[in-house]
Amino acid sequence: MASRFTVTNAPERLPGVDYVTGTAVGPFIDTGRDIEGPGGRILGRIYLSKDTVAEMARELGIIKQNDDSIAIQAAYNKGKLDGLREELGGDLYSIVSVLRRWLEHVDPSGVSPADSSPQS
Repeated sequence: MASRFTVTNAPERLPGVDYVTGTAVGPFIDTGRDIEGPGGRILGRIYLSKDTVAEMARELGIIKQNDDSIAIQAAYNKGKLDGLREELGGDLYSIVSVLRRWLEHVDPSGVSPADSSPQS
């Protein structure tokens, strides 16, 4: 079934902005409906921006109030976690190298305390 709506980034007809908010930031739904003025004169086309449609969907309960913020927060957290892993990976390698040098300096035999426990 074909939709009666189309998506556009650049509205072709005036006023070329969101009907509700007046924003020129798209993408937009072209409703295919024109605004009629006195005497049937066409004043322009009704466009709805993605943000307006999302707000309407939240009001209708089609999407949850915090869906967008949860997705944004999850992406932010994933990026932070990936960055920390990368950073810690290098730091842990440095720490292990320094500890190994210290231990070799303290015990030149290279035998760790766990390996030198008395045999029964």
